[in-house]
Amino acid sequence: IAVLRADIFERVQTSIEETLGEFNAAGEKLVVIGDNANLYITESLVFDFASADIKNEGKSLLRELSIAFEKILDDPEVRDVIDSISVEGHTDDIGTPDSNRTLSTERATNVLNYIMASNPSLETKYGSFFAAAGFSELRPIGDNTTEEGRAQNRRIEFSIKIKDDNVQKIIEDYLENSPGAGD
Repeated sequence: IAVLRADIFERVQTSIEETLGEFNAAGEKLVVIGDNANLYITESLVFDFASADIKNEGKSLLRELSIAFEKILDDPEVRDVIDSISVEGHTDDIGTPDSNRTLSTERATNVLNYIMASNPSLETKYGSFFAAAGFSELRPIGDNTTEEGRAQNRRIEFSIKIKDDNVQKIIEDYLENSPGAGD
């Protein structure tokens, strides 16, 4: 399942890199596929610290993401396995839990709104696939005791949920083809 999600996000990542390159002027990677097979962008590419307002520099990246998602969803084979695409906001542990919940949710919502506004055909054709959620500081990927770790935690993450019937098929295929199957 993770391989399927990673494959979809690799196609999105390739589309972004073909248009905008792999890194911004400051040497930051534009999009990263994490260990959990989700795609994420770091806060500094899209937001100022503690702000939910999208920076001008981040708008071209989000525009390209909207185009890449439309291209991916235009493929019926890909579309048929996807249940939803979640835009998730994440923060570090600086600030109160209340303020971090609000900030992460506002960021996710603003990113989703911008993606849809910058590519109206994505919303018209595939808006029902997308949702926004805020996870505050509760799902760190870095160590919140260091500035580098906190910077990793401040991110927008895109997560794909695979339709349940496809998950069942993947499990059945795996069991059929695993060593010792049928013994």
